[in-house]
Amino acid sequence: MAVYTDHAGHFGQWLSKKGERTGTIISRALGALGVEVILAGSPQAKGRVERSFGTAQDRLVKEMRVEGIGTLEAANRFLRDYWVPFWNERFAVEPADPRDAHRPLPAGVDLEALFAETETRVVARDFTIRFANRRWQIPEREVGGIVPSAEVVVERRLDGDLRFRLGERYLDVEPARQDPATAAAPRAKPAKPRPAPPKPGPDHPWRKHFQASAQQAIARRNLRREREGISNGNQPPRTHEPARRRGKNRTPGEDISIAP
Repeated sequence: MAVYTDHAGHFGQWLSKKGERTGTIISRALGALGVEVILAGSPQAKGRVERSFGTAQDRLVKEMRVEGIGTLEAANRFLRDYWVPFWNERFAVEPADPRDAHRPLPAGVDLEALFAETETRVVARDFTIRFANRRWQIPEREVGGIVPSAEVVVERRLDGDLRFRLGERYLDVEPARQDPATAAAPRAKPAKPRPAPPKPGPDHPWRKHFQASAQQAIARRNLRREREGISNGNQPPRTHEPARRRGKNRTPGEDISIAP
């Protein structure tokens, strides 16, 4: 009647890329079966759930490894003959009401469809559906009541089978025949040459700004030279040359001194 678990996303709702709340496989199946989902809200309840998961996901796996179990049939037999009796003996509590609370499967419930991964696809104008990099054709006998842009639910079932459902109706689709003209690999389009950036004209504002900046720099340099006594481009006599040049051309035995 109910499932007691934590706030894991696969028990509730996921946020799709479009921002819509979509039910998960487990939540959809439990809702169709009329099973209530009780989410642990307190730290104590969360601890009980996690300890239960730890026992099933840790101890059970290790005991199966010790028994050398490596097939699905052997695992189910181990659960039935050993694990369930051990669990009931260790953790089971006598209920206040001894009546069996299990209910029969509701009429019309298809468990294979409930536990299938579902994706939505749109019918194209040629009545084809694209899924898993393949095109699927809706035959003419199935087209009745279907219009282009209709949404079809694709079910990927546990056994690997694919089913295409429009509402409550399952469609008998076929792999689409590929046109030989479109079957060939598309040719790569030649890359277009990138045009060269436009060259600014002589009256472009950028050039005027650059020329004005250059003239201001020349004027500041001439003013600085005048203040330092430099005129007509004549440099003052140098008291010494840089040590790197003087050391490079000095004669052997010559003393090197650096002026302060």
